[in-house]
Amino acid sequence: MPPSFVLPQRMRDELHKPFGYLISGSYKETTRRLKAIIEERRPVAVVAVGDVVSRNLHGSDIKPKVAIVDNRSKRKKLKAVTLAARLIGPIDNPAGTITQEAIDSISEALKASGESQILIEGEEDLLVIPAVLQAQQGTLVVYGQPCEGIVVVEVTPEKKQEARRILESMEIVRKAK
Repeated sequence: MPPSFVLPQRMRDELHKPFGYLISGSYKETTRRLKAIIEERRPVAVVAVGDVVSRNLHGSDIKPKVAIVDNRSKRKKLKAVTLAARLIGPIDNPAGTITQEAIDSISEALKASGESQILIEGEEDLLVIPAVLQAQQGTLVVYGQPCEGIVVVEVTPEKKQEARRILESMEIVRKAK
């Protein structure tokens, strides 16, 4: 069975901090500033992690190459919405975990032509880490920072190294078939 990576308690505080550039403010303000960043940086692709940020980007005519959702926000169930023609999932990824299945799905979606939506059964929060690892340099990975705004992570060699360090610091669990 492929391994899963589980977030140890000692790392939880570290991962509550933004992994990239925090854009604080209202939906309107954060979207305006994100559009300016996209215009300036001309990213290879945009990856959205989280339901609210994925929906907000689509609603603002920013079409992510990959949208990773779990139909929840702040642990509350949301109405399912299809954001891309190509749907992948449901993919099992329990809370506090990064499964190999989720990693493989992100890789598949990034290689596919067109836009993809990955539906996670469990929780998508930690999937920013494999998204940064799997994405091409110059991609922007965007996720929500609850009650604050959005976080924009530009995929660089340094960010990939930081994401790799986090993944390697997690506990590896192998489940029996």
